[in-house]
Amino acid sequence: MDGWLVSLVAYGLISGGDQGAANLWTTPLCYAVTVLFLATTGTTIGKRLFGLRVVRLDGRRATIPQVLLRTLLLCLVIPAAVWDRDTRGLHDKAVGTVEVRI
Repeated sequence: MDGWLVSLVAYGLISGGDQGAANLWTTPLCYAVTVLFLATTGTTIGKRLFGLRVVRLDGRRATIPQVLLRTLLLCLVIPAAVWDRDTRGLHDKAVGTVEVRI
């Protein structure tokens, strides 16, 4: 959900309708927006729509280094596609976070 919204912003506002330029901007913009929202509110627009929030394993807000590394791993795509028996993605396991229902 968040990726689609960022793609629309990159296409319409940043690249002025140039699809090639929009593709170059989508991933860095998605990284920046995700880090900003997770670091400040603990959720992104898409996570909010689905009633999810990212927290540390002890239930407190994720730290900025955790958010930065988690988002970087998500931008690599592979960790989000692999999860454990608890359906926790490798990106969450690597930084000690979990998604919970709000």
